[in-house]
Parts: sequence; C-alpha cells; structure tokens
Amino acid sequence: MLLPMHLPVMLAGLICGAPWGAAVGFISPLLRSLIFGAPMLFPRAVAMAPELAIYGLVIGLIFSASKAKSLLSLYIALVSSMIAGRAIWGIVMACLLGLSKFTLAVFWAEAFANAIPGIILQLVLIPSIMLLLKRARIVAETKPDTSTDGTEHIPPDLLAEIFETREEGKLFVIAIDGRCCAGKTTLATALSKKLGAPVFHIDDFFLPPEMRTEERMNEAGGNFDRERFISEILKPLTKGQIIRYRKYDCKKHLFLRGRRTPYSSTVIIEGSYALHPELRPYESLKIFVDIDSETQRERVIAREGEEGSAVFFEKWIPLEEKYIKELEVIDACDKIIFKNS
Repeated sequence: MLLPMHLPVMLAGLICGAPWGAAVGFISPLLRSLIFGAPMLFPRAVAMAPELAIYGLVIGLIFSASKAKSLLSLYIALVSSMIAGRAIWGIVMACLLGLSKFTLAVFWAEAFANAIPGIILQLVLIPSIMLLLKRARIVAETKPDTSTDGTEHIPPDLLAEIFETREEGKLFVIAIDGRCCAGKTTLATALSKKLGAPVFHIDDFFLPPEMRTEERMNEAGGNFDRERFISEILKPLTKGQIIRYRKYDCKKHLFLRGRRTPYSSTVIIEGSYALHPELRPYESLKIFVDIDSETQRERVIAREGEEGSAVFFEKWIPLEEKYIKELEVIDACDKIIFKNS
C-alpha cells in the first residue's frame, strides 16, 4: 500500500499548521469515500478519519514546536505522527469491529507490514518536498536566535510580555512606530533575530507620486500607501498565506521586483505610520519608540548630514508629528519605549 492520502495530510500539518492538518486529515477519507466509493465508508473511512487527523495534528504540533526546523526535527515529527495515527486507527477499528475480528495480528499486518512501501515513500518524499519548498522560500526555515547579540536593544519586560501574550499558531503582529531616529528599526531587527519573525517596513510602501494629491497629503498619516500595505501584507497574513509584495523605491520612484515571504504566525511591522488607525485592527502589540527633540536632532544630522537633514526638519518630521498628534498614536499604543541613549 502506498498510502496516497497520508502525504497531503502530513504536508498540510507541516506547512499550514496542526489545526489545518487535522482538518484536512479528518475530511479527506470521508470525502473520498462519498465521491469515489473508496475506501468503504464503514468501517474503513470512519476509522481513517481520526487516524489521518492525528497525522496532521501531531506532525504540525511537534514540528512547529521545534526551535530549529532541521531535518532531524522533521523526522521526529514525521515518525511520531505515524505511530500516533496508527495507534488511534487500531483503537477505533477495535471498537468498531470488536477484538474477535480485529486481532493484534490483523492490526500489525494492516498498520505496518502491508504499509511498508507507503511508509518508505513518506520517509523519502516528505523531507524532500519540504527541502524544495524551503529553497523556493515558500515555507520558512525559522531559527530563532539564541545568542545574546542584540538583546541590549530589547527591554527585558518587552520580551516577557510577548512570550506571555502570543498564542502558539495564532497570528501575532507586533507594530513598532515612533519618532524619526528613535530606534524603531534597531528594535525591530533585534526582535526579529530573537523571535525568528519577518519584518515588514513601512518605508517600502512610500506613496507613489500619482497618489500624492493635495487632499491626500493634507491627511494626517496620508503620505504612505496604507491601502497597499493592508492588501499585500495584512490581509494575506490573516488568511495564513504567503506574502507577496513590491517594495517601492522612493529615490528612483519605481516599484522593485516582487518579494515573497513565507507565512509566519509572528510578524513585525516597523516604521513611522505603523500605528495608523486603519492598521490597528490587525495589530496584536502596539509599540511606540520615543525620543527627545535634542537627541533626535543630533541623530538625524549624524545619519543624513547637515544638508540632507534639512528635508527631515522641514518636511518629514512635521508630517510625523501631525500624524502622532491628530491620530492620537501614543494613546493608542500598548507600550512606550524611550530611546534617548
């Protein structure tokens, strides 16, 4: 037996997560039985439904819990799901047929001896498919940083709050807004390394010239393409989809080649306007990084130079301050971090 239904169920658990793996596993044999007449609905399909559900659930739970998505962790999840699913199948079959008909010898023959070709196929194909998907950047190879590099940029209580608040497998969006040169990108980068989370930069969604109407530029927070950010980043995240978006180069005034980022249940949004009211419903933890005006001025000049900093003091910083005040950004955030040193 080649066990053709097992492959998509296990892949669903690995790629989409345990709940989806369980759902696909439970539905597949019942649906196949009703449409094609095989496997026989009773007792085969009825027993296979919980069996395949356990395959998808166990492989998804164990693999998602592993810190390094290595080949070893994949095989541990795969073999564990094989054992757990067959155990459930045996229990259900024994309950449906009785021990007089479903003996230990029958269980061993059907669950293992006759299934050897399918087991070998799974042990070879599933790791191979996952490797190809990782190379194609369709699924993430998340390896949270366990070193201490960058931790000096993360307040200890912030990490504790994140670990206490987020739920395994549930989308958790960290939004980092703040004043110019306050340290938003530095904090986002450090958190990304520590959590193994992708970062989406508001600066990549600079407003194209054709959208810079007088009415739009008079809006508080109107000078970034929030509509595109929502449609290309936030909405796909809520659906558990791969993120495909285009970075806008504000210096060349053109869209760069499309980018693709595998879905991650924990993501970081970084940049001025990250706490715009239209983005807030999607955000789980709202952070504002603050800085005093004197330190801000020193940092802007150090980064941009005397000549380059003029546009920041005359245009960009006033626009940010208007946005912060009129849209009550600080009042809407969950945490304020001061970065004056």
